[in-house]
Amino acid sequence: MKFLPSSLVPAVIAVMMIMTTGSFADDEVPVIDNEPSDSLDETNTVQASLATRRAAGREHLTQLNNEQRYDEAAGAALQILRLTQEEYGQDAQQVIDPLIGLAEAQRNDAQTTAAEQNLSAAIMLIERYAGPLSANLIEPLTTLGEIYNEAGLFEKATQSFDRALRLNHVNLGFTNFDQFPIMDGLTNSHTSLDNIDEATFYQESQLEIQQRRLGIDNPETAHAYYKLARWYNRIHRYEDAVLTYQKANRVVSRALGDDSLERVEGLQGLALVYQQVGNRSAARSTLRKALQLIEESPDNDPLRRAGVLVSLGDSLTREGKFKTANDLYIAAWQALPDDEVGAERREFYFDKPVRLEGNLFPKYARRARGKPPEELRTGSVLIDFTIDTRGRVTNPSIIESNPPELMDRSFLTIYRQSLYRPRYVDGVAEISGAQLARHEFYYAGDTTATEDNSDTLTKPERSQGKLKYPGAD
Repeated sequence: MKFLPSSLVPAVIAVMMIMTTGSFADDEVPVIDNEPSDSLDETNTVQASLATRRAAGREHLTQLNNEQRYDEAAGAALQILRLTQEEYGQDAQQVIDPLIGLAEAQRNDAQTTAAEQNLSAAIMLIERYAGPLSANLIEPLTTLGEIYNEAGLFEKATQSFDRALRLNHVNLGFTNFDQFPIMDGLTNSHTSLDNIDEATFYQESQLEIQQRRLGIDNPETAHAYYKLARWYNRIHRYEDAVLTYQKANRVVSRALGDDSLERVEGLQGLALVYQQVGNRSAARSTLRKALQLIEESPDNDPLRRAGVLVSLGDSLTREGKFKTANDLYIAAWQALPDDEVGAERREFYFDKPVRLEGNLFPKYARRARGKPPEELRTGSVLIDFTIDTRGRVTNPSIIESNPPELMDRSFLTIYRQSLYRPRYVDGVAEISGAQLARHEFYYAGDTTATEDNSDTLTKPERSQGKLKYPGAD
């Protein structure tokens, strides 16, 4: 997505005049009658008509958003803004909500610059009418930070999130749960800036806040443990991830019993960590513990059961035990109920292939890493490949590459070594042909095709150590 930032709008009126030009034909723009009226009844009638049209516009906007017709939603949101301006004035307080609604619609329609400008205009109006410490600033500042993150402007995102977090603390205190989305935004910003310690601070803080509010031994903190463990796994702090999952398991077991189904999510996450560090036997035994919990429970939750069966199938696919994995996938398909929720889960698990095994795709050609950005150029490859019914990649080929042949061999090698969960149709594994994937990378400006090679390994990355789970067998 291209994002061309400009300085924030110097005056709200200037922004609004920009927004109200060129999106509709002249005969569609609401006409503002500036002539004074001698009739109070006439004024009331006009206002009632505008209010009715705005209400209808909001209902239509909601429908368009629900149907994901975002280009039309942006136009509908602009109409609501214009009607509000016509009734109350260009920079009236009542314009704030329509401005935010327009910005959200434009964001969904990938109109990033316009969304940024309109949110900035809304923030300026909130400051004018409610003051610089208003709690009403928190949500638009958070959304603005998300837009900056999506656009790759991580420094700006950090500034917006920082301000939103300070206002959250001023208005709601230091231990409220409403700050977690802001902290997640800061985590993403700092991660993209390679500030991993700062990113980790915001994830660890969320668990500490929940423990303070709910109590250290409260089982409701389990999901905060799981979230932190997933973060540790993401940044390759595998020992910390295992310890965090184990702590969550002890909290849930003490409070709800060893047979609680609330343990299942943590066991699945723990198994994934074991899988990533190469301790496959521990991964399998942990998933079997989770499956045993479900099958011995009076509820025998079909959604949880299907999820664990899929995880077990993924584990066996990685080991090349395709027949057993296929049996587990079919069992998962059959375990899901024949209702809307079951259909959604089937689609999530099986509608398209899911990559399970393979090296990371390179972001840099070998000579590009460590060079200043001004010396780098962006290259790309477009790859066509097929996934067979066992999840193996067959016939990968380069459709186009720029520069030609520079990174072709690296990407082809990665795809040949990749494994996928196959696509299933009516409970049967299907070949997935004509799969297309485009990858971008950075290369040094003086690199030639004969100098290739990325920093990727020729084999999937593995941790050398094995982590043990107490009681795993």
